[in-house]
Amino acid sequence: MWAFSSLAAVVACVGASTDCDPSLAECFSEEASLLQVVKLRDERALTSEEEEEEDFADAGEESEAGRRRRRGRASSPLRNENRNCWNPCRRTAGPCSFCGTSGVCCREGFHSDPAVCGGLGGGLGRNHHSCRLPVPEYLSVGELPITKQAGEVPFGIEVVLDPPDRVGSVTVSSDWWMKRPKDLVLFIVDSNNVATQVASFEFPTTLDICGPHGDEACSYPDRAVSRVNIPVVSDIVASAVRVQVLTPRNAAGQPNGQVIIEGVVVHTATFNYGAMFTNVCPDAATAEGSCLSAVQSLLGSGQSQGRSHLVTGSWGWVPPGCSVQSHRTHGHVGDFAAHYNRHPGGQNDGGYTPVCSTQCQHLTNQDVVGGTFAHYGADHSGSASDAACSASCTASAACTAWVRQPSTGRCWLSRQNVVTFEADSDRTSGLRCN
Repeated sequence: MWAFSSLAAVVACVGASTDCDPSLAECFSEEASLLQVVKLRDERALTSEEEEEEDFADAGEESEAGRRRRRGRASSPLRNENRNCWNPCRRTAGPCSFCGTSGVCCREGFHSDPAVCGGLGGGLGRNHHSCRLPVPEYLSVGELPITKQAGEVPFGIEVVLDPPDRVGSVTVSSDWWMKRPKDLVLFIVDSNNVATQVASFEFPTTLDICGPHGDEACSYPDRAVSRVNIPVVSDIVASAVRVQVLTPRNAAGQPNGQVIIEGVVVHTATFNYGAMFTNVCPDAATAEGSCLSAVQSLLGSGQSQGRSHLVTGSWGWVPPGCSVQSHRTHGHVGDFAAHYNRHPGGQNDGGYTPVCSTQCQHLTNQDVVGGTFAHYGADHSGSASDAACSASCTASAACTAWVRQPSTGRCWLSRQNVVTFEADSDRTSGLRCN
């Protein structure tokens, strides 16, 4: 006896727009014929043209035109692109004739999908399995630089992180001009080998992204490598990072129909303060799951939090994302509580300092406001650089701010709780850094 009240209910199950549960028992009892259900499913998946061709085949009267259409579809590398393939492929991910001779049935982030899916899905994304071309094996970063013909795209590069760590950004290097990639996608692979997409990016066409830091004019052969840094906001502890080159800048058969990848560098997440009283981070923001630990990692030993948990909400006066309540606001002094504001339009009212995935911020021609500096016997001379003075603050558990005089190399360290800066010549300063 059917578990559903009518045959139409079974059709609704097998032809549903969502992926069915792997157990068919939800749709019918053991007495039901699996072949009947599969036939119903396949019939629902057919296009009108395929239905017509099947009728010809059943009657033994397939026309020559029909045979040509069928052979053409059967030999197509990718069929039914971005269509739901879970039922037509008998609820099995991977290679499937419904998706073509080279196509695969995949769902984004579906951990049980085979390696040819690479954690990617088709056009239906994370919601359903859909047809796409397979992900090729990833090249090791040690195989770079490499030149690929446009017809060999897509391809991927994998960088293994040992030990695993959170990722702050990824730098991709390419040709100085015409042989650049176009569309890139970044994936983070966790300890269970599940790949999660964290960024998509179009490689720029401008000629001002060359040089060691990607901010110089491109020219051959002096500055023949372009560089872009792609921010990553994720709480995932990565065991590997995968960069997929989806499309070439110039297609096969066109002049310069090649893609050059010079290198891929993964930068692990380093949390530091952004600019006080602002709303944005200079590089990448801090994900919600990392906000509390990021804030606590930046506090000096004398800065105790009034609220030691992560304060979350949607406020109009707090900067978007992660910040610390560093100054007086709404009648309350700053208690160094970690805040995560889910309101994208929040405007800092002056009581907060953003916490970002970024490098240490140095404030040129800025000093700690006079009369607030709290010396504790750690001042010293002979500081060779601003970075050295900043590092001495990081190395001292009590330090919350540093100031250096470039003309003399004098470095002062402060342990004050609330820090505010003001303009001053011959001074570079900053907050405690990681």
